[in-house]
Amino acid sequence: MNRNTRPPESSDGARRVNNSADYARRRAAYARAQEQKAEAARQRAREKERRRENRRRAGRVFLGRLLVGVLIFLVLAAVAAVAFWIHFQHTSAPQEPVSVRYSFCGTDGGTLEEASAYRGGVLCLDFARLAAALRMTNVGDGEEMRFVVRPDASGGTTDSAGTGRDEDVVFRDGSDVAEVNGQAVRLAVPALFGEDSCLIPAAFVTRYMCGVTLTQKGNTVTVERTDADTLFLLQRADALSPIPEGDYSGLGGETGQTDPPTPVTDPPAEPDPPSPPEEPSVPTPTFTADLSAYEQYMDPADRDGYLILVNNSSTIDASYLPTDLTDVADTRKDGRNTQKMRLTAEKALEAMYIEMRVCGITDVSVTSAYRSYEYQTTLFNMYTQNEMAANPSLTLAQAQAITATYSARPGTSEHQTGLCCDMHNLPSADQRFAQTEAYRWLSENAWKFGFILRFPENKESVTGISFEPWHYRYVGRYHAYAIHEAGLCLEEYLAQLGR
Repeated sequence: MNRNTRPPESSDGARRVNNSADYARRRAAYARAQEQKAEAARQRAREKERRRENRRRAGRVFLGRLLVGVLIFLVLAAVAAVAFWIHFQHTSAPQEPVSVRYSFCGTDGGTLEEASAYRGGVLCLDFARLAAALRMTNVGDGEEMRFVVRPDASGGTTDSAGTGRDEDVVFRDGSDVAEVNGQAVRLAVPALFGEDSCLIPAAFVTRYMCGVTLTQKGNTVTVERTDADTLFLLQRADALSPIPEGDYSGLGGETGQTDPPTPVTDPPAEPDPPSPPEEPSVPTPTFTADLSAYEQYMDPADRDGYLILVNNSSTIDASYLPTDLTDVADTRKDGRNTQKMRLTAEKALEAMYIEMRVCGITDVSVTSAYRSYEYQTTLFNMYTQNEMAANPSLTLAQAQAITATYSARPGTSEHQTGLCCDMHNLPSADQRFAQTEAYRWLSENAWKFGFILRFPENKESVTGISFEPWHYRYVGRYHAYAIHEAGLCLEEYLAQLGR
């Protein structure tokens, strides 16, 4: 066959079909390769963006930490600067001593250097200079200074010759006890005498003197005299008038003092008193604890020696001071001064506390016991001043009447006898104490130790005092049992006894 002879038409068509298919395959492979390249490029772009975002995030964290560090540095620098300034101030040259200047009743009271003006942190003043401004006379000596109110310096004084009828105050060198119209008072720091001076706590002026105001502005102390009939709050006690024998036979007790209190007013007229109660047969109480050593105190041999009555109608003299006061072992431990009671009453109270603790009552403590006439005076006057400050429209008499509803007037508080105490387990005295288990125990058992609830519920019209579940009074077991069994208050019981 001739080689130049053209192949059949069918062979050319097959060849073209094969070439088209091969081209399509190559094109598809190319397209896939391009897509893969594009995807790889996109992947590289995403990775690059991720790395860029990580760098930005790291930058923000770094800047935040840097800012916090700068702020801390600035605070520390400020603290260091303040500390350095304080240190510089304290280590700089010492300041000049402070001098306190005094003005007494419009006259120059002189100056005192800081060491003399403040003793133990207590502001002091020279009473000798103040007395001169108040026209008082110093009739004392080197060991004792007695300042007497001249007759024309205060209405009501009649004698400055030392007979004891005028107003006076006595200080003793180095002693923290002074006498105001014959009544002992305690000074915050001892009196200190100089050649012509008598340094005492400035608080004495505001605490014990009438119509005298003391103000301090900076380093200047000013004392001014206002109108008043008397100069001192505490007044000299008048002589006691005699009363029939037996009315107050138990007043002295173990102290041996037999003078009765002087009534302020006559007691109200009453109908014929009931017949005296029959002699009670006192059962012998049993105790969980061994209290045999305390029996002589709970049931004293001097059975009637502790029946002194003190109230608004039967007062106690300012000079009455028990001589057998002793520390109350169960005084509340909250920083207050250790309270005191008469020995027999305190020992009986110890026995009651021993039994209470054995019975599971361990949270009751004594918050107040003996109070002197002077302290009660100060307390009453302070409350009265508080009432007048709260309501300036009140007169003195009105303020005192309000105060008398919750604080006994001087001479009407039986705390002065040393035979009573306030005890409870609350932050302060409150009638809520009557809702406690401790009160219920005391109500049932106090008589066994010689104590009574002095101001019972529903006896206000007799005692003049509202219900005080915290106030307990020692009278001895014999009388405590009789009062407990009869449901009487002390006034009612003594009336039945004809006392």
